[in-house]
Order: sequence, then C-alpha cells, then structure tokens
Amino acid sequence: MNAARRHIVITVHGIRTFGKWQKRLKILLEQAEPDIIVLNYDYGFFSALAFLFPFLRWWETLRFRRTLKKILDDNPNALVDLVGHSFGTHLIAWSIKRLSARQPIKINSVILAGSVLSPRFHWNELISASIVTRVLNECGTKDFIVIMGQLFAFTGVAGYLGFRGVESNQFQNNWHPFGHSGYFQRDGIFYDDFMATRWLPLLTREMMPVQIDTRPDSTAFGVWVFVLPKLRPLTLLMYVWIFWGIFLWYRDVKITHDANLARSLASDSEELARKSPQALSESLRLAIRSVQTSHTPEGIIALRRAIELFPVVTASIRFQGAPTLVRFSASGKYLAMVWDQTIHIWSVEQHRDIQQLKLEAPVKAMRWIGSPVNWQLLVYTDNAELWSIGPSAVNRYRVSAPRAQSVAIGEKQGRPLLALVLDGFRVQFRSVQPDAILREVSHEQPTTVAFRDDGRAAATIGYDGLVSIWALDKSSLNVEPITHDEPISVVVFSHDGSEIAFGDNFGSVVIRDLKSGQERRMGPHQSAITSLSFSPNGDWLVSGSGDGTARLWDCHSGVEISRMTDEDVVNDVSFNDDGSQIAVSGRNLVRIWNFPTTLPLDPPGIVTALAISEDKGTVYIGDSYGNIDSVKLWPRPLVSSLIREVGQKLAVRALWSNNGVLRAAFEDGSIKSWSGNKLMTSQPVLDNAGYTNMTFSLDGKLLAAGDWDGSIRFVHTNGTAGPSLPLSGQNAIEALFFVGQGSTLAAEGNAVLDVWDISNAQRIGEWKIPSGHALTFTPNGDQLLIGKIDGASLWSQGQMSPNDRFDCYGSPTVALFFQDESYVVLGSGNKTERRVIVTPFNESTLIREGCKRLQVYDPHPIDICP
Repeated sequence: MNAARRHIVITVHGIRTFGKWQKRLKILLEQAEPDIIVLNYDYGFFSALAFLFPFLRWWETLRFRRTLKKILDDNPNALVDLVGHSFGTHLIAWSIKRLSARQPIKINSVILAGSVLSPRFHWNELISASIVTRVLNECGTKDFIVIMGQLFAFTGVAGYLGFRGVESNQFQNNWHPFGHSGYFQRDGIFYDDFMATRWLPLLTREMMPVQIDTRPDSTAFGVWVFVLPKLRPLTLLMYVWIFWGIFLWYRDVKITHDANLARSLASDSEELARKSPQALSESLRLAIRSVQTSHTPEGIIALRRAIELFPVVTASIRFQGAPTLVRFSASGKYLAMVWDQTIHIWSVEQHRDIQQLKLEAPVKAMRWIGSPVNWQLLVYTDNAELWSIGPSAVNRYRVSAPRAQSVAIGEKQGRPLLALVLDGFRVQFRSVQPDAILREVSHEQPTTVAFRDDGRAAATIGYDGLVSIWALDKSSLNVEPITHDEPISVVVFSHDGSEIAFGDNFGSVVIRDLKSGQERRMGPHQSAITSLSFSPNGDWLVSGSGDGTARLWDCHSGVEISRMTDEDVVNDVSFNDDGSQIAVSGRNLVRIWNFPTTLPLDPPGIVTALAISEDKGTVYIGDSYGNIDSVKLWPRPLVSSLIREVGQKLAVRALWSNNGVLRAAFEDGSIKSWSGNKLMTSQPVLDNAGYTNMTFSLDGKLLAAGDWDGSIRFVHTNGTAGPSLPLSGQNAIEALFFVGQGSTLAAEGNAVLDVWDISNAQRIGEWKIPSGHALTFTPNGDQLLIGKIDGASLWSQGQMSPNDRFDCYGSPTVALFFQDESYVVLGSGNKTERRVIVTPFNESTLIREGCKRLQVYDPHPIDICP
C-alpha cells in the first residue's frame, strides 16, 4: 500500500447484530498495516421488523451517507476502502451512488458479504466512471437469510446470486458453501481465517483473492436461479392479501360495533319520543345519529317516526298575491308579513290580523326590535323612509340616503341601524337617530347585506362570490373575506354570531364557522336560494328557494330533516325567537310550521414561502401542503386561491413575483410559473431529494436549494446548473435567502449564519446567532430579522447583536421585506391555523411589550388568515 497516502477502511455491520466481526477485522488490519485507520460504523441493533419499513432503511442510509461525506471531505487524498455485511452493503452501495451524483468522490475497494442489494445494481458503471476502483462480492450458497429478505422485505439477493456484469480483475463474484454468517463464524465459534486469507490481501496489498464458485451444476439449481429474482411480485401480492385480510377483519369489527351503536341510538330515540312530546327535537337528533352511524332497519324506522312527529303546518294565511317578507316577533306571538306595500301584523294565537298599514312605496327590509311587551316593527321603504310600528303608535323617519338596491335593518343597544347597498360598489352603514353615516365600505358587485344580532358587525355579499365581514365599532375582527365559487344570493348570521350561512344562485347552502373557517355544505336546491334563517340555538337552518321548497337542515350533520313545497317560489323564511315555529312565504300563502324547541349538541399548514408583487399591492402565500394564496392588500385584504394541490401535499419552498408572473419552487425540486391564474410552465429542475429550504434571486432566474446534509445547489430556472460554493456540509440548511441585489447568499444551519458572495464563491462572514425559523435581511443588508417562538428580533449585521425586538401572533416561519423597507411580511402557523401579518416597518413604531398580535401605533397592521 502507498505509504504516502493515508489509508482508511470503513466497516459496516448488518441487521440483528452489533458487528463483533468489525472489531476482529480491525485487529487483523492493524497487525498487517500499523498506520492504517479502521473506522467501524455502528448504527446499533437494527431489528428484522424495522428492516421491513423502507423509511427506516432510507433514514439509516442518509445517516451513513452524511458520515461518509464528512470522512471523504476531511480526507480528500486518502485511500478509502469499504467493507459491509448484510444490510451494511445496502448502506454502502446507495451512499456511494447518491453521493457521487452530487460531488466527485473516489473509493478504492468495496468488499460485500451476504449482500441484500439487487443483482442488477450497476457496479460496472461506478467502476467505469472511476468512482470505485474494485468490487469483491462474497456470496453464500446456503444464505437463506438473503432469500428470506427477497421474499418478505423487498430486498435483493446479490449475496446469493451475485451481481450481473462483466467480471474482471476489478469486479468479482464468489460463491462459498455456507450461510449468512459463515464469513465470520463456523459452528457458532468465531472464525477469522476467511477474512485473513481473502480480505486482508485486498485491503493491504490490493490483491484480488482467488475466485471461488461452489454452486451446484444442476438443472434444478439453474431453474431456481432463474425464478428467484422474479418472485418480488409474489411478495407484493402476499402483502396485499395480508393487509386486505386485516382491512376486512377491521371492517367487520367496525360494522358490528356501528350497528350495535346505531340500534342503541334508535332505541333511545323512540323511547324519548314516547316519554316526552317536548323532547321530539332530541329524539330526532338521536335518530339522525343512528342512521349516520349505520343504516340499520331500527335506525331507519326511528328516523321515519321522528320525522312524522316533527314539523306540522298549523296555519295557512292566504293573500291575493305573493307575500314577500315574513318576520316573527321576539315573543313569537306576532308575525309581520309584507304584501303589495301593505304591512300585516298577524296574531299567531288568535289567527287573525291585528294591525295593517298601507305604505307609499315598496318595502325593502323589516325587523322586530325591543322587548316582547314593548315591541317595535321597523320597516324601510324604497323612498328612504323608516317606519316604526308599535302597539300604540306609528312613527315615520326620513333618511337622507340615496336610493338603495337592497337594505338590511339591524339593532345595537336598542337603536336601529341601516345598511344600504348603493350604486358604485358601495355599502353604507347608518344610524337613524341621529341620521348619520357610521361607515362606508366597498364591495365588488354587492347584492345583499346582513347584520349580526348585536349590531357590531355586518356581512356583505355579491355576484363575485365573496362574503366580507365588517366591524361596526372599535373592536377588531380577524375574519377575512370568504370566497365562494358561485354568485351568492343571501347571507345570514347565527344568533350568537359564531357562524354565517349563505346560499348561492345554484341552490347550494354553506354554513361557515367564523373562528375555525370550517364549512359544511347542504343541498343543493334546484334553483337559487332566496332566504335563510337560523334557529335561536344554531342547531337548525331553514332555507327557501326559487324551486318552491323550504327545507329544514340539521346544521351539525347537514342532513335534510323535512321540506315544504309551494306551487311556485319561496320568498322568505323565518324562525321565531324560541325556535318553536317557522314562517314560510310562498306564491300566495304564508304557512306557519310548528317546530319543537331543540337541544344543543357538541359539535385536516404552515406558511413556508412569501412573495410580493412589484406594485406592492399583492402578497403571495405558499404553505406546507402545496397551496398558494393571492392576497390583494389595498384598500382591504382580499384573499383568493391561486392553486390548490389536492392530494399532492408538496410544500412550497420559494416564491417570486414580477411583471405579473408568479414562480413557485416545490420541495420535490420542480418549478411552476403562472401568468395571472394561467399555468405557463411546470418542469423539474432538481432531483427529488426533499429540500429543506429554497430561495429565488431578485431577478427570479436563479434558485438556491438547501438540503439536510448541509449542501446548497444552484440551478437556473431554465434547468441549467448554477454556481457552486465550497460548503463544509456539517449542518442541515434551516434558512436560505438572497441579500440585496442577489449576488450575496445567506445560509443558516445549527444557529450558524454563513454569508457568501456567490459571484466569486467567497465567504463574507460567519456569525453565531439564535436559532430561528424565519430569517431575512432588510433589502439594504443592514439588519437581520430572526423569527422565533416568542416573536421576532432585529439584529445589526455589522456586530450581529440584537438591537430591537417585537412580538407577533404565533411563531414566524418565514419573513419578507418590501424592497423599499416600508413593510415587513411575517408568516406563521401551527397545526390549527395559518397567519400572515403585513405591518409597516419602522423601529420607532414597534411596541416591544408582549402581545398576541403585532401592533403598531399608525397605521394599524393588516392581519391576514388565508
């Protein structure tokens, strides 16, 4: 062996062993060559059960690859030999193959014993490329462990059949008459002669051993050799049958359990209906749960009986034309109806009109306010008049407002409020006493508006399928606009304000939880939704439609409970305030539906990339599930979905936007580009390695990608290779971003920040910093922002010391500055929500006390929840 070069031998043991042969081989090598360096790689006791899972194999291979890379990087001129047994041959072969694809490496000799690699592994390619000088593969003709691996663990049988390829003095297969451990022991006793006579000459003097072939020369063995490599499909089929059997067993157990539970719920439903007529609502709910759990005959019978006992029409009020609006009073004793510019107040108990009022203009909106005793009926007409109709007096107020397309009446602390949908995409919120404008907002193509019961918020909808929630007092609402794929015709708040329901022109009804953002869809009707009304406790929803039906829904399950059919169209629906009745106005009838009072019931990303448009008006947000949202910031945040990668779940690692083009890099190394909402290009530019961080240069033409092994790859977006950096590769890249105009790159790993000039591959500096998720320099490169669990801090780039700190809601995972440093964008997230905060960047305005969300004095930040 050449004494001028350091000689390193790395040994790797197999599964279900601690590799005692490694220590004995080390003694033999050190006796033969005192200056040799023998490194025994030990990954612990790797069980046969763990060997069955490809992910665990991949993880151990990755760990060994990092170790091998460090050894080769630290000893660039060394003569390196590798010796592996069983699973160790898998680690060695795939580490060499993956590592050689990323950097030039040189391995002298590779010795494999009892290999679990495929016979098709291309050693000849590695030898011809001068990556490996020689390969010695030792096989056992009685190695049934390798055969079992082929049959049950999807591994190869190169330790039994040998590798395919042209044999030479650089590549040799040998077959010996023993089993999987015969290279190191015989009859249970340690045996070193095999290693001493066959491996030592190769490792110390580069002498290939004498080739041995003890395979039987028989037809039966030849057939076996032919069939064995082709048994893998049978292995797959065997596992399919095993898992299919487990699935069928689990399904049978679950079906039996669900059927028993359903029968129990059905029995409880019928017993409750018999015992208490006042509990018909809960009886129906139990029947619904029974049928949802399992379709048993008992559950279906219970559901039918509950529905038969349920809503009953107790009154029908006939008109000469179509009544338009219906509203129950707070006590439920009175029902207000509108027909032909006439207000009818109907006594539910007496079944007759107790008051009528003929108005001068068509009625636009109607609402009851006040107590059950001192009630008032507010009516707004098309000539901008508000009528207050009480038990003993009728008052009229003139409202100094232009003519409105639609109107809603609200109440706040006993005082009436008005919401007017005006021309020019305006919605105006007004008080009546005094007659004043409270707020005016913009909405694209607004059609309808609805108040929350407390009058502190309102919702506007339009033909653009957007629902916007507006605050009408000083409280802050963290509810972003809701997008829907069809034009919306009606919207209503639940009585506690926690949910909204909206219906569209195609008959679908959606209930949305305003806190969680979860939606439940019901329907559809056969025509546009005309009206919606929640029960007081939020358990039920009634919908009216142009298809002539009013349908009653269970809000929690989305099950349709019952329906009422009219001859033409349902104009309006209304629950009374105790939930016991529903009023439905149709073609020429108003029907009152009896409805028992209900009982309450207990009710699957993280921001990973940001980009800002060149006009600073749009923020693009990518998350860990491959979704990209486009958020228009001004004059009010408007969130729209650009891409939803359903089922793909590839994290968006980098975003770039300019001149109307959006470019996104995903963790699999692919890049997609859009112009507007149109996908222009989609191409893979990097191998599929699960990159941890990526970033685009300022001009969007260069992509830098950081990996777990500390390497950084550069590639132009057209697919050509970019520059390279002489990285040590000791730490995984946890943050990566370009600084300034794009010739400087900063990379962070293990709380060490390296800054490089990529134009000449020179390191500018290296600093120890706090470990954080979100890292970015200000565009001028003066300050570094570090996002951590408890907020974010600003560091001076010159001294790398903290000079400012501020808190934000959640743990920032990614950050980005506007190019003029006027604003900073912080993205965060956890298992339950995603959040992006856009706030002015000005140190003097930052509040440094702890707070749940980032606050500034002026202007207020924009809080976005995509």
